[in-house]
Amino acid sequence: MNCVRGDLAMVVTLGAYQGPHRAIAQALLGIPVRLANAYSFDDRPAWRLEQNVRLDINGKEVEVQGIVDAILRPIRDNDGEDEIVARVGKHAGVPA
Repeated sequence: MNCVRGDLAMVVTLGAYQGPHRAIAQALLGIPVRLANAYSFDDRPAWRLEQNVRLDINGKEVEVQGIVDAILRPIRDNDGEDEIVARVGKHAGVPA
């Protein structure tokens, strides 16, 4: 699994999603979420969120209660370079 309980994480990929799940994953890209409890969604590891995320998908309100682990990446404060910073680059003069 990419994440652990309590992580602050964000969706960084759409994975193999198609249809409405893809639209939801796309709307979640880059939104930080706090992970509460692990569970299984369609036989895949997933995380319930500490706080549900409300999205507007094509004029319809959707409330997201959980996200599969495979499309999440944790945001952690550690001595190594953050994966998100490594992917998008670091702004000059800003420590990572």
